[in-house]
Parts: sequence; C-alpha cells; structure tokens
Amino acid sequence: MNKCYDCKYCTDCENCSECLFCSNMTSCTQCFMCTNLQHKKYYFKNTQYTPEEYAKIVLDAKLWSDKSTKQLKKSFETWGQHCLTKNLHIQNCENISKSDHVSNCANSSDIFEANNVNKSKFFWIGDGAENCYDCTVTGGSNWCYDCVVADNSYMVSFSFFCRESRSCSYCYNCLGCEDCFACISLKKGRYCIFNTQYSHEEYKKVKQKIIDLMMQNKEW
Repeated sequence: MNKCYDCKYCTDCENCSECLFCSNMTSCTQCFMCTNLQHKKYYFKNTQYTPEEYAKIVLDAKLWSDKSTKQLKKSFETWGQHCLTKNLHIQNCENISKSDHVSNCANSSDIFEANNVNKSKFFWIGDGAENCYDCTVTGGSNWCYDCVVADNSYMVSFSFFCRESRSCSYCYNCLGCEDCFACISLKKGRYCIFNTQYSHEEYKKVKQKIIDLMMQNKEW
C-alpha cells in the first residue's frame, strides 16, 4: 500500500482512496472487490456502476458485520484466484535480485517492503538504508548488521530498538548512544558496558576482553 487513504482489506494499491477488498490498483476511488484497475471509480468486481448503484452494493455488503466481513474475505480470495497478478512489485530499481515490494533501490538482494535501500541484503521493511545486512523495520541506517529498528543509526550491530546511535553492539532500547556495548535503555550514553560508564581507554580494553571471551566460546 502506497499513498492510499481509507482503504480497507487492500493489497498492492497505490494512490487509491475508499477502496474495499482490492489488489494491484492505481489511482482508483471507491472500488469494491476489484483487481488490476487504473484511474477507475464506482467499480465492483471490475464492472462499473452508477454512484447510486455502487452505494447500494456497499450498503448491502454489511461491512459493519464481522460475519459478513469474513465471508467477503473468502469471496475475494476465491475471486482473486482467477485474476492476473503481478509476479513482482519492483519500481525504479537497479541491480536488484530475489526481492519484492521495493522501490528506488539498488545493488541489493533479498529485500522486501523497502524504499531507497542501497547495497544491502536480507532487509525487511524500511526506508533510506545503505550497507545494511540482516535488518528489519529500519530507516536512515548505514553499516548496520543484524538489527531490528536501528533508525538513523551508523555501525550498530546485534541490537534491538537502538535509534540515532553509533558504534553500538548488543544493545536494547537505546537512544542517541555512541560506543556502547551490551547496554539497555540508555539515552545519550557513551563508552558504556552493561550500563556502566568507562573512560575511552577503559572502554576499549574491557570491550576487547569480553569479545575475546565470546570468541573463545564461539559466541562472536
């Protein structure tokens, strides 16, 4: 879904509004159970109706009812099986492989639901990432590895929910941190290990000792 408004139970639609149970639609308004249409309005099952007829069809569908909604989902899935579908959803990309639902990406593979991603691999859901590997739900990141939500971060690895941070590893829920290792819920921390503050030189020595031990135990 891209730039859509008030669309429900839709997939792969762009610039659409007030559409219901639709897929692969572009610039459509008030369409119900349709696929592969562009610049259409008041369509039901890819057939055009008057505004009054369309309003009655939507009203009779009883979308406020959970039972009716479940039936419509099944009906749409069955009906959609007989419609043409895109193999891949790739727009304005260059040198992309094994990827889908991507736009404005380059020199990457195995990326999905991504925009403006470059030189990355195993990337899922994000915008504006570069040189990232095995990252999820991340935007504005660079040189990040094995992270979930590393927004606007640089050289963050093995971390979860660390935003606007640099050179951090094994951290969780940190914001605006730099040179931190194995820390939790820090804000603007620097040279910290296990949430303990060190000098620059102490930080490098203690961190290296931990890494050496991890390498011995084949954890690094």
